[in-house]
Amino acid sequence: MRDFAISMDSDPDERGDCAFMVVDITRNQTPALVGRTPCQGFYRDLFGIGNYLVCSGNSEVDIYNAAMLPEVSLISHFKGFGGKKIAPDVHRDLIFVLNEVQGVGIISIAEREEPKLLSHIYPGNLSEDLLMTDIALFDNHLLLLVNDLNTSSHRECLLIYDVTSPESPQMKERVSIAPCKGNVLAIKGERLYISGFNNLMIRNVNDINESGRSALVERDGTRGVGLIVYGDFAYLVEHEWALRSTTAFLNVVDLRVSDEPKFMGKTLLYINFLSDNQDVSMRKTGERLILVSNFGLRVIDVSDPADPDITHLFRPSDSSRIASGLEILTFDRAY
Repeated sequence: MRDFAISMDSDPDERGDCAFMVVDITRNQTPALVGRTPCQGFYRDLFGIGNYLVCSGNSEVDIYNAAMLPEVSLISHFKGFGGKKIAPDVHRDLIFVLNEVQGVGIISIAEREEPKLLSHIYPGNLSEDLLMTDIALFDNHLLLLVNDLNTSSHRECLLIYDVTSPESPQMKERVSIAPCKGNVLAIKGERLYISGFNNLMIRNVNDINESGRSALVERDGTRGVGLIVYGDFAYLVEHEWALRSTTAFLNVVDLRVSDEPKFMGKTLLYINFLSDNQDVSMRKTGERLILVSNFGLRVIDVSDPADPDITHLFRPSDSSRIASGLEILTFDRAY
């Protein structure tokens, strides 16, 4: 069995000059770059299903056959909707794609050669100060995170949609998350985690309206930009905006006492927050955390939660290029 981490090596302004950066991260072996494979365009998020790689750009969704990595072959190009985040529903061959401006597109990928837009979610009455920042699926419900950029008001909220019928999603409720101006979210079991400006919030997703049952951790001078939860730990990337435009930290957070998260080890990251592309993607495999930002693909040893250690960094092929998106594909074959 071999594990491959895939991210982008691209100039987002030059569609014809983009490539997949493929890194062999097979366990018990030294990570190694095995190829930079030209691809169709600039993608912000990647999702693997079987031998296929689903890629979301700013205005398109492309699907590749990745069975022969590092080589890939384009099998479909869906033009008209794309965005920063893919939330997959693998049991129904659906992807939910978040675009910060256009909303959420619900796309069927049952026919890999011909993806189909089934419906489109766009909340009404959004002002220029309200930004759609993240999405997650819980059962047959879509959670859409809306952040209020106006520091003097508190309209930040979760919009919850019933997507049992993907052709006709129905908004069920609006839940205030003030004062947590949420930027990223994650769900693990029945727990919902939201990180934003100066706060980390934890709620029970089944009692989401019970704000009094929330845990709210103050994180002064920080802005959450990346968040995943595996097992008993959360991996949270925060931009320390009060320091520099390139200063971020990866924090390992112990969640074993659910209402009292404990911040353990952290490690410094360089991320260019002046760039138009500030996306952070993470996956965990074994004792390794794979993290992609515009600076590159990092392999981080998190076997000791109190002391995360960056062991390898794979940079884009030129200083003017960026990395983005991340997926891990596993194949039962030798390379």
